[in-house]
Amino acid sequence: RKNTSPRTSAMTTTTTTTTAITTIPTTATPPPSLPAHRIGEGRITVQTRTSDGASVASELFASYPVRLHVTSRPNNATDIGTGNDDAGDDGEERQSRRKRRRKALCVYVLGYGGGLISGDATNLTFTTLPSSSLVVTSQSTSKAFKSCPHRLPTVVTTVARASRNSLLVLAPQPTQCYAGSDMIQRNELTVERGGSMVFVDWYTGG
Repeated sequence: RKNTSPRTSAMTTTTTTTTAITTIPTTATPPPSLPAHRIGEGRITVQTRTSDGASVASELFASYPVRLHVTSRPNNATDIGTGNDDAGDDGEERQSRRKRRRKALCVYVLGYGGGLISGDATNLTFTTLPSSSLVVTSQSTSKAFKSCPHRLPTVVTTVARASRNSLLVLAPQPTQCYAGSDMIQRNELTVERGGSMVFVDWYTGG
């Protein structure tokens, strides 16, 4: 694993990490010309809805073999308090309190076929706009299967950005690497001043 030093500016902190997992024999020599990657993409941008403070998706896109499933809760800003909680508050203060009670939007990253094979490339982009909240997770481990001879490695790239006063949680199930797998993982994380991010990066054997 190679970790670059965080780059800090007046407004943002960016951390880029690259992880390469290779278990193929060192004697394996690929041919000069390899087939191109089969690229799948997933993008979601979350913003705050002005009417009630709910975090909603303003952009949602996925292409094979990536699937993004957003939880179908009809109102992510449901007021969980009782009527007495707001007693004596004026309209502006009551609205502010209800916004603070909002729940984060939740998205599950899924894939067709049960895992990644040689030549698969996945690009994931997650963005939280100011004052919004997003939780990214998965239903099961992300599997990297045994590499095929003379094929490109599996590549997974994640770009995440948390804007000011927003919260972005990336907490998927672990990456499960099978014997003989060949996988490269790149993570680019950017947190603006006042923003918050939780990033979980873990692995297990197949």
